[in-house]
Amino acid sequence: MKKYFIILYLIFVYINSSSSQNIRQFIRNGNKSYEVENYEAAEYYYSKAIQLGETSPLAWKLAEAARMNRDYNIAQKWYQYVAETDIIKFPLATFWLATVQKSIGSYQKAQLNYRKYFMSNIKAKDYFTEKSRHEITSCENALFLTFNPVETPFKRMDTTFNSKYSEFQIADFGDSLKYISSLRPLNITDSITFFSKLLLFKKSDATNYSKELLDTNINIPNKNISSYTFVTNNKIIFSACDRRKGKFYCQLYQSE
Repeated sequence: MKKYFIILYLIFVYINSSSSQNIRQFIRNGNKSYEVENYEAAEYYYSKAIQLGETSPLAWKLAEAARMNRDYNIAQKWYQYVAETDIIKFPLATFWLATVQKSIGSYQKAQLNYRKYFMSNIKAKDYFTEKSRHEITSCENALFLTFNPVETPFKRMDTTFNSKYSEFQIADFGDSLKYISSLRPLNITDSITFFSKLLLFKKSDATNYSKELLDTNINIPNKNISSYTFVTNNKIIFSACDRRKGKFYCQLYQSE
């Protein structure tokens, strides 16, 4: 009988030791990912770690990574956890909880938490306190707007212009000429690299359009072209973006 309990004890110790090692490894990987601004990976590793054991410091890391990854529902869950369990150590939990709630349209909850943060730090004159004071009014205004939405009818453009990929912007020059920035691939290589580009659609007959890829003066190789504006009929200003580690870095160009 004694031998049986010793075996159970050793198994228990082994399981706990393995679990602790896994948590530490997930956290290390999450920290490394966060430091290089790979927030998607950081959120993944912190999520794996917190499944093995919930703590306020880990919940804070996960909430921060999720917020930076724009995964606001997950961020809300873990900021709420931190605010309820360890607000002394993480005083900004309520502020960021309100911020992500505002981002998902929960204006009433956001207003309450902004007010809670403001009242707890009313004597401070720092950025977060002043921002909270401003956001209390902003959330109230946004909430009132939801009670009286503007009902404007919209009609989705047909598959001539909308592909199964992403379309970003259109410039409409009458019924016969349109410029559209799109992620749709035009060939096999394009379907592997997936860069957005600016396309010209010309009406070829009563119902059909032909599409044309603008030259490399605008569609710069290995850059994403999505936002643009025509200054005149002959001059265009556009952004050309590089994607690095899940983030876009853009510069403005103009045609001559």
